[in-house]
Amino acid sequence: MGSLALGAITISFAAVFVTTAGISADASAFYRMLFGGLCMVGLLAAKGRIAILPRLLIPAIPVAIIFTGDFLCWHRAILAVGPGLATMLGNLQAVYIALFSVLFLGERSGVRFFAALGLALSGVYLTVGPVWNLSGETFRIGVLFGIATAVFYGSYILMLKRLVNRTGEVLGATTAVTLLTALFCGLFTLASGESFVLPDLAAWSSMVALGALCQCGGWLLIARGLDKTPASLAGLVLLLQPVLSFVWDIWFFAKPVNAVELSGVALALSGIYLGSLRRAKG
Repeated sequence: MGSLALGAITISFAAVFVTTAGISADASAFYRMLFGGLCMVGLLAAKGRIAILPRLLIPAIPVAIIFTGDFLCWHRAILAVGPGLATMLGNLQAVYIALFSVLFLGERSGVRFFAALGLALSGVYLTVGPVWNLSGETFRIGVLFGIATAVFYGSYILMLKRLVNRTGEVLGATTAVTLLTALFCGLFTLASGESFVLPDLAAWSSMVALGALCQCGGWLLIARGLDKTPASLAGLVLLLQPVLSFVWDIWFFAKPVNAVELSGVALALSGIYLGSLRRAKG
């Protein structure tokens, strides 16, 4: 459980690094995948398994396309609504996967499914509903990007699981997907006319930390911890990420909060937890 908790704590800083970098959403997604991918390549090389990478690139393309959509949407949400809310909305992927499993994979729905869905939707409404008409267009678009992140993220998890099962490679498949996602994010950044320039030390340190610590280190710790932690406890421990992201948003960026918003966050996280339990059982 220690690896799992440390991984969740590490990736909770991801949205903070995106915010402090001071660059565009597309460029930050590119550098996150680039630095993270290079670290993974180093790990593969250290294990003497770098030769497996070329044969994994073609089957990894569809997964990387979805992963690109995930990060382009999430980084936009972070810059629009802040690290805490963007992370909470993205973690609705657990509920999305539960819903997808019921509608398309033939899983049975029960009390837990409807409780997860109801809690998550109620929480999102309490968090963003009261301020929807009072906030600017940037906030509203950011919320929509956050919800889109959950759909992309959930789809990525399902597709990555299938790729790993087909290839028998965890680190190799993840490395291939990460490198291809860096390529796609870079092409998107070029097409949108955004700059790749990291203007100062803060931008460089934020992006290196985002890629090396969060994308590579954090997720490898989580992958390691998931194998050794009961599913119900794993779902609870992983809630450290959105909870701490909210704490960092309040602490580092002075995010204003009220009782209604905090109640909404609590309800949404409860729904995410129940959704993650359903996924683990399925």
